[in-house]
Amino acid sequence: MTYNFRLGLAQGRESKTRTPNQLFKQQTLQKISTSISLVGLFLGFSIFGIMIIAHRHQADLNDLVSGSSVATVGGIISILVGSVFLVSAYFHWKISPVSAPSTMKNPAINQIEEALHRQSMSVGSWA
Repeated sequence: MTYNFRLGLAQGRESKTRTPNQLFKQQTLQKISTSISLVGLFLGFSIFGIMIIAHRHQADLNDLVSGSSVATVGGIISILVGSVFLVSAYFHWKISPVSAPSTMKNPAINQIEEALHRQSMSVGSWA
């Protein structure tokens, strides 16, 4: 006699298929969360770079001729890296597609698509 036990959370008997609205909401949520993460990285690197530049006189780089200039270069590089994240967030928001479900399209477009689909189905039945 064998027993089949599973460790884990109980899962509901939901369908694995998703409706267009669920996919649209998931894609939108992913797009927003990615954009927020990229903007957060921009803010973090920029603030870090500004703090480095603001406190460059406290840099413990006495071995170099001009220790504060090395700290300034590091701060500027940090701000530039943050700017790369901001630009990538902009392009992610503008370029990445989020396909709207057919229920959210213009009703006239829905009617045209349905008519074309019916027409292609009727032409296919003649062949």
